Amino acid sequence: MLIGDNLADFNNEFDEELDIEARKNLIEKFSSAFGNKFIVLPNAMYGDWEKAMKLLNSGSIQNQSNGPIKFLKGF
Repeated sequence: MLIGDNLADFNNEFDEELDIEARKNLIEKFSSAFGNKFIVLPNAMYGDWEKAMKLLNSGSIQNQSNGPIKFLKGF
């Protein structure tokens, strides 16, 4: 069993610079492993998902100069 927060944690095929269609094809290829051999625990603080948010939504807070920092609060 492998646990990670990035698809590349599970197989080096995900290390390549892939377009969305190629990533979907790899996910389909390994679909039977997810939940059985591959356990994904997303990291909400940072990760490659931030790039996808910028590409998919030009109005995203990720594209603003202060980005998600404005939502952080100190305790």
